[in-house]
Amino acid sequence: MNVNEFMQRYKRAASNYLNELDKNKLENLNEFESKMDANIVKEFQDINTLLLDEKFLDRILDEMTLEELCEFEEMIELDKVKIAKILSENPQINNYINMKNK
Repeated sequence: MNVNEFMQRYKRAASNYLNELDKNKLENLNEFESKMDANIVKEFQDINTLLLDEKFLDRILDEMTLEELCEFEEMIELDKVKIAKILSENPQINNYINMKNK
């Protein structure tokens, strides 16, 4: 996978996941995972797995131009803001995530 493919895949996965998370207002915690589109969740998990692979991440970051690095950093920061907004509007999502992480 080259830098351009990675950037496109990251954008798509993060955007789809955040949109799915935002549109699924939860009625109870048990419905959380079943309400989300499984393909979107899988795509997001796959891209996060790549980000945790140090060799892959080192290679991609080394291949990125300064402009691509800046764009990637901006995407991550924007995603953090979107996640914070979603969590503040949907405390039950935050509670569910905290429960799953224990």
